Amino acid sequence: MFNVPQEHTAGLRSGNKVEIVFDESGPRVDGQVEFVSPVIDADSGTVRVKVLVDNSLGKLHAGARCFLNMTGI
Repeated sequence: MFNVPQEHTAGLRSGNKVEIVFDESGPRVDGQVEFVSPVIDADSGTVRVKVLVDNSLGKLHAGARCFLNMTGI
């Protein structure tokens, strides 16, 4: 789950391909947007976005710091 600034969600749709970057020296993995909330958080101005990634090999750890790269969306 990511909290994305509202101004960056205009072109974001379920099914979009995105890149997840784990820390600055960690792996980069492809993900797919599963859900974009229709609600903007009034306090932060962000929209909740759920992204699915393939972790069938178990190399990614739950709770690891990562960033959503939306370049090209």
